[in-house]
Amino acid sequence: MKFIAIFIMILLLSTGCKQKSDAAYTSEIIPSNTTALNGKLLMEQKCYVCHSPSKSMQDRLAPPMIAVKKHYITEGITNKEFALELWKWVENPSKENSKMKGAINRFGIMPKQSFEKEEITAIAYYLYGNEIEQPEWIEEHMGKMRGRKRMN
Repeated sequence: MKFIAIFIMILLLSTGCKQKSDAAYTSEIIPSNTTALNGKLLMEQKCYVCHSPSKSMQDRLAPPMIAVKKHYITEGITNKEFALELWKWVENPSKENSKMKGAINRFGIMPKQSFEKEEITAIAYYLYGNEIEQPEWIEEHMGKMRGRKRMN
């Protein structure tokens, strides 16, 4: 705890001495390391209510977060792009915005939530850069789903 306080003090002191820039500011959210670290806690508190990794496949309210991660993080997508895609879904959950058609068919459209963009960005940055807990049955289920897609 002491280390974090010292680190924050050094960070504040070093940034306070810089000259102000005339650069234009944007509304783009670039999370700090602290925000990204809070992503895990936010995910556990807000997402796992429905997207829990410990629920059985039969008792689920929604797909586990590992399934969300696997559907939304595609080859070549950046952390920033992933955060924006996830935000688009959370901000306006609809069939058109979904990348998980099977989940929509099984669970329906996720009810609109009142999350802040900063919260979803922190969760997305955590998801993108870290291994997350997953249900024991997920690999077998994902394999079956891939098999069904090939048949169609």
